[in-house]
Amino acid sequence: MHSFFTHACLRSAVFVAGSVLGAAALGGFDASLSIHAGDAAGEPVPAADDSLRIQIEPLIWFVGPSGKMKLPVASGTGPGGFTSEAEKVRINDIGLASTRVRPAGTLVATTGPWRFTFGGSDFELSRGSAAADVAGRLGSVAFAQGDPLNVDMSLGMYEFSAGYRVWEHDWRAGSGSPDAAVDAFVYVHAFVGGRFYDVGVSVESASGAPARAEESNLFFEPFVGARAEAVLADDFSVVLQLSAGGMALYSTLSYSLDVVVAFEWRPVSNVGIELGWRQIAFNLTDGRDLERFQYTGRLAGLFAGVVIRF
Repeated sequence: MHSFFTHACLRSAVFVAGSVLGAAALGGFDASLSIHAGDAAGEPVPAADDSLRIQIEPLIWFVGPSGKMKLPVASGTGPGGFTSEAEKVRINDIGLASTRVRPAGTLVATTGPWRFTFGGSDFELSRGSAAADVAGRLGSVAFAQGDPLNVDMSLGMYEFSAGYRVWEHDWRAGSGSPDAAVDAFVYVHAFVGGRFYDVGVSVESASGAPARAEESNLFFEPFVGARAEAVLADDFSVVLQLSAGGMALYSTLSYSLDVVVAFEWRPVSNVGIELGWRQIAFNLTDGRDLERFQYTGRLAGLFAGVVIRF
């Protein structure tokens, strides 16, 4: 369990960075409460010098959560008396699996072969009197099939990365007939970074004896990845990005696999339109035995937005 002060500091930092990012992009759009839909958008042909270039990506992510969750037995308030861990409960069985439209924002800075990114997220879902599809127990809240539950879940993901261009190829320059060849470039970046997960869950009985279970936790993990981009005729880009991360520390464990596929069309040189898909699968675990919290799940969905370059 982490303190309110720690969570407040992290959210404040993301709010400030996201607000600056969004205001520059849309003249007031607040990207601080957003799902970071991957560092997906393409980049212009690199300049010969090492000048700094800034790229802003306001997006909308049509995202839905899934997976299974377990809360500590002693969490919240309730009748108590439980002496064993409960089985993990599928979040769609308690009304938490629902697609939402979330704003997103990413800031990218490039200089020479280097590429730096920052992104933030804050997915939230709340349901009142959601009927349980199965019988089960979360923390100190036991429920039968059909029992109404008040459920809330938030999952923030705040991440940063530093990448280096390890390979590039100019198909026109390498062609035997450059005048007849199509402009096409391929860039491959390797990157490292870190991701924070800010998780909050509460479950409350909406009828019968009052009972409530809740958990608030903060996780961090480093990750590594690769990003491949093909630029066609300076107008179209296709991006495939893969990353994986993890950290095990005492009773805390987290690991993830993140996949992003994106397509971008640039009607003008400094503005692009992109469409893509992202799935991030993860496991977040803290505590042992009766104090164990665990969420094994994923966020996945289509995203769309614009790319603005300076």
